[in-house]
Amino acid sequence: MTSGQNVEFRTSGSIPLLKLFESGSISIKKSTSDATLSIKGQDALGLGASGVPVLKLENVNGENMFTYYNDGNVYFGNQSLGQKRFGQDNYNDTKMYFVNWQGGGFQFTTGTHSDVSGSESTISTTGTKNLSTGNFSHNSLSINDAINQDGGTGTLRGVNIAPTLINVTGSYIGVDLNFNNSNAYAIYQSGANTKNYWNGITGFGLTSPSAMLHIKAGTATANTAPLKINEGTNLATPEDGAIEHTSDNLHFTAGATRYTLAKTLTATSALDFASTSAQNSTDLTITVTGAADGDAVLLGVPNAAVNANSSFTAWVSAANTVTVRFNNYSSSSIDPASGTFRVSVIKY
Repeated sequence: MTSGQNVEFRTSGSIPLLKLFESGSISIKKSTSDATLSIKGQDALGLGASGVPVLKLENVNGENMFTYYNDGNVYFGNQSLGQKRFGQDNYNDTKMYFVNWQGGGFQFTTGTHSDVSGSESTISTTGTKNLSTGNFSHNSLSINDAINQDGGTGTLRGVNIAPTLINVTGSYIGVDLNFNNSNAYAIYQSGANTKNYWNGITGFGLTSPSAMLHIKAGTATANTAPLKINEGTNLATPEDGAIEHTSDNLHFTAGATRYTLAKTLTATSALDFASTSAQNSTDLTITVTGAADGDAVLLGVPNAAVNANSSFTAWVSAANTVTVRFNNYSSSSIDPASGTFRVSVIKY
């Protein structure tokens, strides 16, 4: 080849079978070249693996190890050993496919890195998906394979994260869900009969939990209570350890017995009963908001106010009001010492 010339090999027609350019580029079945090696396919678009490959590489045994077809698909390995496909489902498909014809998996492996700083991802998805119109669902990662274990006993996993952590001095997060949107779910599990399993201590809103289930404190802001249990229907048969919310009451089952947990209103007040003559009583009142006629009342009496042959009783005498009565059963007057009394109203 002399300077300024190209070399062509052709049989017939205007398109050369092979063309060597002065620049060092090579084209096959093309008269121009826009790459170091440029090959034009033989078949029409869409023929895929049923057509004639654009490029094929074989091993020493004549087996196909790499095949590129006109529709954009690339096949690795030979059919007998389990061919793998990388490409599109058809030539005008917008999705990218990885296919292992014999059902095996794909493994992404990175080399050993030393002194790496910053942030890196083995697999990363980026870009903006504009889904502003129509009813369109988008999955950045979708696992929809059909699994037929057919009597096997092995463990099947959709996603398995089991790294070997060596000398980790920072924090390792197996799954980091880092976004903030009121319409978004970090984890959404819709199968009603599907179980969820968590082992080890678990914190909600806490990075250093100290219990099997540790929930951060609530705030005065609406919808930030640490825990809520919606009202429902009691189990037909009590189950040990069950907590239920029915008929405005909380229930806890121990063994086979379902107990109703008391809802308590409480208040304290300094009471100073006047001297009460023999065989008489004296009343004072304490305000307990929410108390209603017929509610059960517990009374806490300060020790200094206790006298022989006397007692204190309490009851809801009107809405939001508890009356405390000092009863003198003795034969002489008693003037109880003043003190702080506590009343607790139990509601069901």
